[in-house]
Amino acid sequence: MKINNKKDGKEFFENFFREYSKKYKIFLFKGDLGSGKTFYISHIIGGFKKKQYINSPTYTIMNTYNDEKPYFFHADLYRLENVEDVFETGIVDLLNEDGFFLIEWPDRFLELFNNFPYVLIEITEGIHEEEREVKISENIIH
Repeated sequence: MKINNKKDGKEFFENFFREYSKKYKIFLFKGDLGSGKTFYISHIIGGFKKKQYINSPTYTIMNTYNDEKPYFFHADLYRLENVEDVFETGIVDLLNEDGFFLIEWPDRFLELFNNFPYVLIEITEGIHEEEREVKISENIIH
């Protein structure tokens, strides 16, 4: 899927989430620095939490938006060095909880999610400044 600008991307991700959230609660966002992971996640969450300021969990590792349903857990695994670090955050334990998980930088830890159904969203930068290519794949558990 090609996205031409941020406005189109915002609309695409809001619609994408509304459709895929019927089947999935774990969304893994993969992409280089500056590809738009946090930007698009903030619009997904913001679409449900109208008055919430959605910021990056780069330093907090995980931000929780559980003031009202649906609950959102927004995690950034960029600074974590190993699987033990991921377990220490409590993210894996929370995956059975009610809510949606939007996780950035899952690349090195994909095996932790293999027992769960999830959607992997890969975002790459296009030729123009705001242009993005989006590839979506599903991990279906039967």
